[in-house]
Amino acid sequence: MTHILQREVTGPIRRLDLPIPQDLAEGIERERQDYIDQIVKSLYGRIYGLVKAGQCCSDCDKLNIGELMKTLSSLEIFPRI
Repeated sequence: MTHILQREVTGPIRRLDLPIPQDLAEGIERERQDYIDQIVKSLYGRIYGLVKAGQCCSDCDKLNIGELMKTLSSLEIFPRI
């Protein structure tokens, strides 16, 4: 059940009158937030990697950077404030 909560919940975990101990719910929420943070850092690392070194021709890199920024913006995780 904890893995389902970590993967499927799209906001802060609420106990919803389920018999989940508070410390367990808080631990699951902390882990979930850590995973999200790792994913966002990885995506930002991808942007910075493309900006610094690139992987292909300049035009392809610009296209990839732009698409990644647009997608992150639509998910409200770009720009990082």
